[in-house]
Amino acid sequence: MSCITSRIDSVALIGAGTMGREIAWACARSGVDVRLFDVKPDVAADALTTVSRWLSDDGHPDSIQHLRRFDDLCEALAEVDLAFECVPEDLPLKRKVHAQISKVLPESALQGSNSSVLTPSEIADGLPGGAKFFCMNFTHIRSGERLAEYMGGPRSDPAIARIASEWALRIGMTPIVLEREILGYVQNRIWRAIKKEALYLAASGYASIEDIDRGFVLSWGVSEGPFRIMDKVGLDTVLRIEHEYFRRSGNDDDRPPAMLEDLVAEGKLGVQSGEGFYCYDNDVAPRQAK
Repeated sequence: MSCITSRIDSVALIGAGTMGREIAWACARSGVDVRLFDVKPDVAADALTTVSRWLSDDGHPDSIQHLRRFDDLCEALAEVDLAFECVPEDLPLKRKVHAQISKVLPESALQGSNSSVLTPSEIADGLPGGAKFFCMNFTHIRSGERLAEYMGGPRSDPAIARIASEWALRIGMTPIVLEREILGYVQNRIWRAIKKEALYLAASGYASIEDIDRGFVLSWGVSEGPFRIMDKVGLDTVLRIEHEYFRRSGNDDDRPPAMLEDLVAEGKLGVQSGEGFYCYDNDVAPRQAK
């Protein structure tokens, strides 16, 4: 294949939602130039304001110079080392976005996706630049989580694992590399088993949400239980992922519970909306929703 970049010094983040903003913050504070783009200019503008405030509040006001916002995709992708997509976990949407990216991305630049479940083979199917493509799933960086899982596909150039891992290390993450691609990565599959069982126990009336979370915290020595974590991730995201597992297996055990479906239908998406499994009042400690 043609020459690819050996180091990631500039990143175009395509999608300025929750993860796009957190990755932008981590990159900018580490000296990596960030180009923020979203199909909704107001979302990109809000992301720029939010990430700039985070950098100032964290004592890194000088790092704001590494942030720029673009309303034109071609301009955002010009001369970057990496185009990293952070749109919702929807396969047709991700394919559409990457098809647009590949048409204008510099020849040496890498192309990546912050997928939670989907594999490189699925997203990059038919892309002419498939050898430059990879997936990397980031945990919520600003909450102190530091895991980044790299997953390449059968067509991915072997050198990309090293380049992407070095980028992750540079922005304060700890990378792990999957040897083969699999739906859901490694840690998300382990986490999925936990959240699936927690949802089943609560939906079936075996224990309350609060008690399941309390027991999990005490048993495993962690600070948060599965329902609190799902609220932080976003219940719309959780539901999309659960639907994807169910779509693939067709197994009724994988069907998302009505409890989760109902919350999302009511717009109760967790921390982002102020209510999910718990209620959140102006950063006050969460209380169980009624």
